[in-house]
Formats: sequence, C-alpha cells, structure tokens
Amino acid sequence: MKRLALYGAVAILSFATFVVLFAPASAIWLLMRDTVSQRLPDLAVGAVSGTLWSGQADLQYRGFPPAALTFQLAFLPLLVGSAEWSTQLEGPGIQASLAFIVTADDLDISGEATIDSRYINAVSSQYGFTFPGKLDIRELQLRSQNHWLQSAAANLRWDGGRVRIAPAGAAPQIADLPALSGRLYQSAEALQ
Repeated sequence: MKRLALYGAVAILSFATFVVLFAPASAIWLLMRDTVSQRLPDLAVGAVSGTLWSGQADLQYRGFPPAALTFQLAFLPLLVGSAEWSTQLEGPGIQASLAFIVTADDLDISGEATIDSRYINAVSSQYGFTFPGKLDIRELQLRSQNHWLQSAAANLRWDGGRVRIAPAGAAPQIADLPALSGRLYQSAEALQ
C-alpha cells in the first residue's frame, strides 16, 4: 500500500512538473486576457504560441501597425518571488528589446528601441502630423514602485528633417527641424 501511495505521489509530481514546464502560452493568455483587456482596452493580441517560458504573439495597439512579440520568462527568479522576462518586439517601423523585472511592489524596465517614422505616422497623420526619420532610444531605465514612477532615464536621438503639420481645415505647414539628441531623466517629480 505504501508503495502504491509513493508511485501515485511520484506520478502526480511528474504530471505537475510536466504541466509547468510545457504550459502553453495560449492557455496562460486565456487566463489573463480579460484583465489585460480591462487595463489596455486598445491592445489587440493574437496568434499566441509557444510555452509559458518562451513564446510569441502578435500585438497591435490602437492604429499602430501590428508587431510580432517574442518573450522568454526566467524560471529561477520565480522561486524567490519575482518575475523576469525579456522581450523582442519587431514590426514595420519598430524594433525593441526590453527586459522586465516584477516583484510584489516594483516594476523595472530596461532596454532599447528604434522607432521609424512610418510607425509613428500611422497614427500621427490622422491628427495632421507627419514626421521623417527615426527615433533611437538607448539605455532605457524605468522604475515604478507601488504604481508610481520612481525613476526614468534614456538616451534619445531623432534624425530630424521636414515635419508636416496639417490640422483639419487648415493649410499645411512645413517645419525643417534639426537632428535632436539628449538624455531623458527624472529630476524630482518631473521628466526632463
């Protein structure tokens, strides 16, 4: 009888381990979908595949072009109460590489991104603005604690060029702007 109980416990533990190791990302997404939809109603997520630990999905936010997301979730940090995952986002006009660390009270985001004008113009042109070039974001560091932004920093560079401003019902204006580069950072409670 003891041997049967031991075999049963080993079988249950083996099955639970298998489920955790190979949990499909699509099943996890179904559990989270309603919460994400409430918090980000303009985010469309589709074609979720892979596992909880390494997967892919298609994302689209508002009128921006769709992009492909790949992610990897680290196992060991989960054992000490935090979650760490890295992501790659690629689509027409956007490439981003971001790392997230989440604990009970904190969220840290680091990474870099390149956003091309065609990505921004997909939405900004509806409001009468079109931009040239690309925006490079390097050494991005964001930290939130208890849902409040605690620190922010990044190096930014924009190519500059001819910006077209055409508000509804008004004659279009053209502004030639120089390339811009600088550092975004938080000073006291203001982003600069």
